[in-house]
Order: sequence, then structure tokens, then C-alpha cells
Amino acid sequence: MGKVPAAGILLLVIPIWLMYYLGNFGGFSIGKNLALYLAGYYVLSNDLVMEKLERNIRWLAALCGIGTITSVVLYYRFSYYGDLWVNFIGWLSILVLLVAAKRFLNQRTALTGYFNQASYPVYILHQSILVALAYYVVRISGVLAVQVFCICFGSFLATMLVYCLARRLPVVRGLVGIK
Repeated sequence: MGKVPAAGILLLVIPIWLMYYLGNFGGFSIGKNLALYLAGYYVLSNDLVMEKLERNIRWLAALCGIGTITSVVLYYRFSYYGDLWVNFIGWLSILVLLVAAKRFLNQRTALTGYFNQASYPVYILHQSILVALAYYVVRISGVLAVQVFCICFGSFLATMLVYCLARRLPVVRGLVGIK
């Protein structure tokens, strides 16, 4: 991938992301999210950790489901949205998704081949699209279920659309790491 995708990130993606992120969440959140990302990378790059997680997928999934339901109840019943709790449930969700994907989606098909090639550019593009979409969705709708649906599915569809368009433009291909 080399230096070209890094230039694409710097020139296209990060300024958009920072504009929305700093305007709404401040610099502390950037540091916190960077620390969480680095901790996740360090822990999850260890094969022994992944094997242990895979052996305990049922417990992780149950804990994640119970935690998510608890989050909804805490939010709607008591207007509680604790940062530590939300980060914990987010971690559990990521662990469950990674282990489930490793177990059930680790196959070679035309679809996985396509997404394998798309993974890096989609990774580069998705954060800016998600943050920008969430910024507007939260302002338009106050209903949490609508927000979650619109942000999840909307950001996926918009990211894939931008990726498909970027594949057709030679200059943009190089900027987002498409071979």
C-alpha cells in the first residue's frame, strides 16, 4: 500500500473526520479512542488471546447481549449513558464480532474475495462517512432506534457506494489504497 494511501488519508479523510469530531466531542475523546485502538490492536494481534476468546464465544455473546439490553434499559429508564459502561459493551461487541467472523466467515468465496480487496479502502473511508452521517442523523431524529438503524445501515451503504465509485476513478484509487 505504501505512502500513497497514507497521503490519501491525510488529504481526504482526516480533515473531514476532524471537522465533525472536534466540533462535537473535543480532543479528549480522540486521545481516548486512540488509546482504545492501540490496546485493542496489541491484545487482539495475539493468537493465544484469539483462541481463548473463540473457546468462550458463547459466554462473550451472552454477556454482550445482556450488556446491550442493560444499556438500553439504563438509557431509557434512568437516562444513564456512562462512558465506561458504553466502552465496555463496545469492547464486548467487537470481540464477539471478531470471533464469530473468524469462526463462521473465514472461507474463500467470490464475496469474501471482493470484500478482502475492499477491506483497506473501506476501512479508510468508513470513519469519515459514519461520523458525518451520524452528525446529521442525530440532529434530525431523536428516536434512538431510528438513529441506530440509519447510522448502521446508512454508513454501510454510503461507504460501499463511495468505495464502488472510488474504484472507477484512477486518481482516487491510489489515494485510498485500491490496487
